[in-house]
Amino acid sequence: MKYTPLLLVVLAVWPALSAADSEHGPLQFLFNHCDDQAEEASGVGSCVRQLLRDALDRARPRFSTGFQVGNETVILEPLKMPKPEGGRQGRSNKLEISEAQMKGLSKVRIDSVLLTENAAAAKVEFPEISGEMRGKIRYGFLPIRATVKVQLNNPRLMVGSHWSVSDGQLQLEEPHAQLWLDSYNVTISGFGSMGTTIATNLNDNHKEIIEFLRPSLEAAVARRLGKMSQDEKEAVLGWLEQSLS
Repeated sequence: MKYTPLLLVVLAVWPALSAADSEHGPLQFLFNHCDDQAEEASGVGSCVRQLLRDALDRARPRFSTGFQVGNETVILEPLKMPKPEGGRQGRSNKLEISEAQMKGLSKVRIDSVLLTENAAAAKVEFPEISGEMRGKIRYGFLPIRATVKVQLNNPRLMVGSHWSVSDGQLQLEEPHAQLWLDSYNVTISGFGSMGTTIATNLNDNHKEIIEFLRPSLEAAVARRLGKMSQDEKEAVLGWLEQSLS
């Protein structure tokens, strides 16, 4: 089973809990607990936000020791990214990634939560996310080993979906996502002056690049949210049952 960083954060905060045997199914516990604190705009979102903040604080040590998802133990801090198969190739060049990891997911904060009888959404933010990628670039006949480091400043993610219960299982419908990022900083070592020039151009044009990439990134997150497997949903239920009990 393969995971993306954003999906794993969603797994850590998605509001679902308890047995699916009533009107609200897997979410019934949250409605029962927060019913007297409901607000018209966000449903029971404000109450659920505090529950999830408390649960997330208790779970932070497990970001480095691992969450059990199906038969796998997934470590989020740092999160090691799977190596792409093959490599990106051109007529005279080739890129091979040997190692990639991301740090900072354990600092996630829950900004807001909406939970009504047919819709759910959560906005999370990170003070800082950093990533490092090591690889080899073959340029013509010249192999070059380079390290790329990227720091994302104040990234925020909102994910949401309509939801329903079918045959006792939580169904997510019309998932959507929004992404915000103040800026980023790229450094490239091992590639000489060319690497410095590339990094400078990327950093100087960060606003334009972020706006260019944002729609495709948001669409990718929404698609992945819509394809959550039953194992992944059960992992959420199990984690929240343990954290909130």
